[in-house]
Amino acid sequence: MKKIVTILILMLLVASGLLIQQLKAQAPTKLSYQAIIRNADNEILAGEVVGMQISIIQGTADGTVQYVETHMPLSNPNGLVIITIGSGTVVSGDFSTIDWSNGDHFMKTEVDPEGGTSYTISGTSQLLSVPYALYAASAGNVFSGSYDDLTDVPEGLSDGDDDTQLTESEVDAYVADNGYLTAEVDGSTTNEIELPEQGGNSGKVLTTDGSSPAWSTVSYNDLTDVPASESFDGDFSSLTSIPSGLSDGDDDTQLSESQVDTYVANNGYLTSFTEVDGSITNEIELPTQTGNSGKMLTTDGSSPAWSAVSFDDLTDVPSGLSDGDDNTQLSESQVDTYVSNNGYLTSFTEVDGSITNEIELPTQTGNSGKMLTTDGSSPSWSTVSFNDLSDVPSGISDGDDNTQLSESQVDTYVSNNGYLTSFTEVDGSVTNELELPAQTGNSGKYLTTDGSSVSWDTPSGSSSSVKTISGNTTLLSTDHTVIINGAFTATFPASPTDGQLLILVTNSSSAGINGNGRSLLVANGSFSALTFADVTSNMYTFVYSSTINAWMGTY
Repeated sequence: MKKIVTILILMLLVASGLLIQQLKAQAPTKLSYQAIIRNADNEILAGEVVGMQISIIQGTADGTVQYVETHMPLSNPNGLVIITIGSGTVVSGDFSTIDWSNGDHFMKTEVDPEGGTSYTISGTSQLLSVPYALYAASAGNVFSGSYDDLTDVPEGLSDGDDDTQLTESEVDAYVADNGYLTAEVDGSTTNEIELPEQGGNSGKVLTTDGSSPAWSTVSYNDLTDVPASESFDGDFSSLTSIPSGLSDGDDDTQLSESQVDTYVANNGYLTSFTEVDGSITNEIELPTQTGNSGKMLTTDGSSPAWSAVSFDDLTDVPSGLSDGDDNTQLSESQVDTYVSNNGYLTSFTEVDGSITNEIELPTQTGNSGKMLTTDGSSPSWSTVSFNDLSDVPSGISDGDDNTQLSESQVDTYVSNNGYLTSFTEVDGSVTNELELPAQTGNSGKYLTTDGSSVSWDTPSGSSSSVKTISGNTTLLSTDHTVIINGAFTATFPASPTDGQLLILVTNSSSAGINGNGRSLLVANGSFSALTFADVTSNMYTFVYSSTINAWMGTY
């Protein structure tokens, strides 16, 4: 996979600002350099060795090479590599003898993502004012040595404390109070500073005339309020009244990349890698809001606009809200109506004036099987026998639960309801009411009649007796198994029953089957009639479906 290197340079020196020329003896002779390694898919390459070569060039980007060294750093879990220029493997030159005061200097960075020395990626950038703090090692000045003697101390340092790093909560407060964006508007993370054209402005710094930014050349001689040169040995340790924030000799309050990453992760800031739909123009493209208070964002299908939307503009309003009134709370009169219509008790209809005695039951323990009775003043559990009952219906007043009818009662019922008896036999025969044929040997059959006498018959679909035809015959809805004895046609029943089963066999290839107006569905075909055609396929099985009004068969 091809690898791409994203390079972030941080030149970290102990001296800056007014202290550049004051740190003569203790100025460092090394530069800190950082780079982030990513692949062609913009994914961080973590835990990989990278080959790097650093060159210091004098004059121009293509000028004289004064110093070259190489490094083989290992990227951390965030893809970050950190090297110290001046402590690598020297290829040529001496880093400590570079004369930083002699014209402009450039740094050329070459990278081999595979960890070797085949450098395929390179870039050159000019070293600006901060690296020249190294020149303070040979600069001389005179100063009283007291912080209190400094003039024009920036307001941010006037309290003697240079700890200007904001806490995360302070950053959050600034963001909230000043309306800073936390969501990337157009998907680009590089256009927020609207820099002037950089071409041809190498080595310049960004300045402003109060209305617009511009690139300008600024030299040390352009500095104002430079301390006067008086007696001072240039040693930081010689200073008096050093503020506690500077007492460790380190004013580097710049956030590291990992700290920036933490802030971004904790606050949900968007990066160029979190653009959702690939468009950098559709996130917040709102029309102007001035003068549109109380309006809603609508669209005509091509662009958004602020519009006043009333209830009457809404569609698909539920019928319960169609009158524009969403007050579904019952009024007092509606509640009164419900109470009146359903017989609910109110404090005005309480019978005895007490709202707590409706279920004043005596204790139930030890009263299993008893009934609740009253003596007219209070309820109690009592054992009630049949003899205690009053208004016992006459039918059970004798205390006898035998409800079987006596013979005389049956006779009365028979006489009152016109039931037949042997004395009122209509045709004089007392044996012809059921006159069933013998049931022995007829299990599973049903009773049928030919109009004069009854007999047992087999239901359609069961193993009835086989019908043999020796001529063209229309079958019955009760037929089941049919043998066609010769070149004859069996026509299916005119009124078949749903699920009727017909099995047809023959010993003649000229025998035929006719659907009697209904389709015969066999395999992939639909036929109105069939012939057996081949005595080796001498049996068809059909089942009738009333749903499709057709016979479905196999052979």
